[in-house]
Amino acid sequence: MATPIPTRRKMLQVDFFTPAHRLSTQVNVFGHTLADQLNDPRVSWINLEMAYISRIERPGEIIADYAISTLRKDQVSLAMISGSTEGAVKKIAHASTFYSRLLYRVWVATGAVEITGHIELTGKLDLTTLLVAPAERFMQVTSAVATSAFFPATQYTAELVLVNKDAIQVFCAEERGKPVPQE
Repeated sequence: MATPIPTRRKMLQVDFFTPAHRLSTQVNVFGHTLADQLNDPRVSWINLEMAYISRIERPGEIIADYAISTLRKDQVSLAMISGSTEGAVKKIAHASTFYSRLLYRVWVATGAVEITGHIELTGKLDLTTLLVAPAERFMQVTSAVATSAFFPATQYTAELVLVNKDAIQVFCAEERGKPVPQE
């Protein structure tokens, strides 16, 4: 009798927002960060575990829960990482002394959610390059607050949010960034 091969797991707590629903769930990020999984153009779906589903307008009311589920990535407006962000994105060493890393304050609107926070870029902000050119579909927003557009009293906060560029209806940013604090 064959013994099952243990699969390695590293679970990340994530709240996925679609135009109408919020899924509080876990994603296995062992071997592939959440950003890599969301930005992979070869796969249209992302597998989830222990999904608790609520409607955007009533986030505290769970309408369903399932042990396993899958989510169509192009329907994700944003992914809000709850708690630790380890496994959400790759850590990139910023060793360049020629170009400085800058933080830009942003306001982003998707259909049902408004996000305020910061994006980190090298050099001057160019909206065309940021929103159109790169291959990554999901953009990182740090120190984020997501507010329901229809129920502004409903807010969510997270250190990191991944916003689907295809879901963005309005993107605003301050003209000048501030230097990224040295760690």
